[in-house]
Amino acid sequence: MSKVISELSTIVGTYTDRDGNKKNKYHRLGSIIDTPQGHMLKIDSIPVCDPPWSGWAWINPPKERTLSFDKKDDDIDFKVLGGGKG
Repeated sequence: MSKVISELSTIVGTYTDRDGNKKNKYHRLGSIIDTPQGHMLKIDSIPVCDPPWSGWAWINPPKERTLSFDKKDDDIDFKVLGGGKG
């Protein structure tokens, strides 16, 4: 089974946070994946930015991504508005 061992990211711009601090805006390019055949590079996207991307990227530990939902789909209470008259 394949496993993501690193993520690739690069700076694509800057922004100012609410405290007035200048911060870098990052773009996730892809992943380095450990497979039975060895490490592989998976590029998901190439950034389009101004100035153009230099080709350099950082290799970072993967971020844990979780999906959380407040309710299951079958717990959603659907109501007909307007009494259902057509």
